[in-house]
Amino acid sequence: MLLSILFLAAGIALLVGGSEALVRGAAHLARLLGMRPFVIGVTVVAFGTSAPELAASIGFSLSDQTEAAITNVVGSNIANIGLILGLTALLKPVPVARSILRRDAPMMVAISMLASLTLIDLRVTRVEGAILSAGIVAYVWVSYRLGRVDPDSVRLELEREREHGLDLVPPEKPGRVWKNLGMIGVGLVALLIGSRLVVSGAMDIAGAVGIPPAIVSLTMVAFGTSLPELAACIVAARRGESEIALGNVVGSNVFNLLSVLGVSALVRPLHAPSDIWTHLWVMLGLSVAALLVSGPTRRVGRLSGLGLLVAYLVYVTLVYARDLGG
Repeated sequence: MLLSILFLAAGIALLVGGSEALVRGAAHLARLLGMRPFVIGVTVVAFGTSAPELAASIGFSLSDQTEAAITNVVGSNIANIGLILGLTALLKPVPVARSILRRDAPMMVAISMLASLTLIDLRVTRVEGAILSAGIVAYVWVSYRLGRVDPDSVRLELEREREHGLDLVPPEKPGRVWKNLGMIGVGLVALLIGSRLVVSGAMDIAGAVGIPPAIVSLTMVAFGTSLPELAACIVAARRGESEIALGNVVGSNVFNLLSVLGVSALVRPLHAPSDIWTHLWVMLGLSVAALLVSGPTRRVGRLSGLGLLVAYLVYVTLVYARDLGG
C-alpha cells in the first residue's frame, strides 16, 4: 500500500514537472520562431496546463481502464471550479474580465453540456472523440481571432504566460533552440513515465482499499493533475493578480473536455461507469454556479469562494462515504 502511494505521488510529480518543462520549452521555442506572446498563451500555455490530465487519461486508456480515463477529466473539472477557484477566491476576491463573463464562461458551460451528451449511452466512441478533438482546434482559432481585437483577452493571456514563468526569449538568440528542444524531450519522457506510475499506483490503491479505480481517478488523480492550475492561481492571488484565476479555470476545463476526453477516445473508445451522470451533474452545477456568482458583481467574492470550496469537500466526502460504506 505504501509503495502504491509512493508510485502515485511520484507519478503525479512527474506529470506536473513534465508538463512544466514541456510548456516552457515549447513556449520559448515558439518565441524563438517569432510567434507573438498572445498566440503562445492561447495555444502552448493553455494546452500545457492540461498535459497532466491528458497523459493520465491516455495512460488509463492504454491500460484498458477507460472508466478511469473519463472520471479523471470530470474530477479535474470539478476540482478546478470547487477547489481551485473556491480556494483562490477565499484568499482574495477574483475579479472577472468582461470577455470571460460574456464569452468564455458561457462557452465552458455549453461545452460541458455537449461533452456530457456524448455520455448518454455511457461511452465515448472514436467518432465522438474526433468531434471533441476538432472542437479544441475551433476553440483555439476562435479565441485567437477574437483575442486580436479584445484587449481583455490579450491581457489575460499575457498574464497567464507570465504566471508560468515564461520570460520571453528574444528571437535573435538561436543558440537556445537545442536547449528548448531538450526541455520538450525531457517533459515528454516525464509525462510518459509519470502516466504509467499514476495508473499503476491508482490501480493498486483501488485494489487494496476496495474501491473502484474510477473513484481513485475521480478524486486523488484528478486532484494531483490539477496541481499546476492550483499553484498558478494561488501564486496569482498572493501577487494581487487573482483576475487570471477564472480564466485559467475556464481554459483548463474546456481543454480537458475537448482535448483530453477527445484524444483519449481516439486512443481507445471509452466506457463510463454506470453512475457517471451523478458526477456530471456536479460538474455542470458547479460550472453554472461559477457563472452565476460572478455575473452580478463581475467578481467571485470570498463568500462565493467558500461556498464552492465547501461544495467540493462535501462532494468528495460523499463519494468516499458511499463507496467505502458499500
